[in-house]
Amino acid sequence: MGLDVLYDKRGCGYRTIQLVNYGWKLLIIWSEWIMILDGYSLIRSQEKEIWCAVIRLEERMSYFGPQIWGEVESCNVVVPSVPKSYQLSSCQCVSV
Repeated sequence: MGLDVLYDKRGCGYRTIQLVNYGWKLLIIWSEWIMILDGYSLIRSQEKEIWCAVIRLEERMSYFGPQIWGEVESCNVVVPSVPKSYQLSSCQCVSV
């Protein structure tokens, strides 16, 4: 899965909260409104989902010099339902 998957997920109502370095992986956390089908139209519910994407980073050499390439390893809902007032404030990575 390529980075275009994340590009397609962005849009109105999506907000990147935090980018975290996770040992040559990049974690992106954001919230997204849960949409409900009402007849023939989608309406925004009173709850949000929290999403997390993990991107594996790789350094490659090219004609122009070193480049950083990324591949999406996963992109999933990590918290399925939080109240609309909930806001993420930070993201931390801990190595054990």
